[in-house]
Amino acid sequence: MGISNRHVHLAQQDVEALFGKGYSLTPFKPLRQPGSSPPST
Repeated sequence: MGISNRHVHLAQQDVEALFGKGYSLTPFKPLRQPGSSPPST
């Protein structure tokens, strides 16, 4: 598990320990990083 002031990195086993077996996280919003182009649609 890795934590910053804005996000967290979790392995699937960590997600399941926190939320239950088979639980899957979904994106809240797309990532935007400096210098990257917006996603094409």
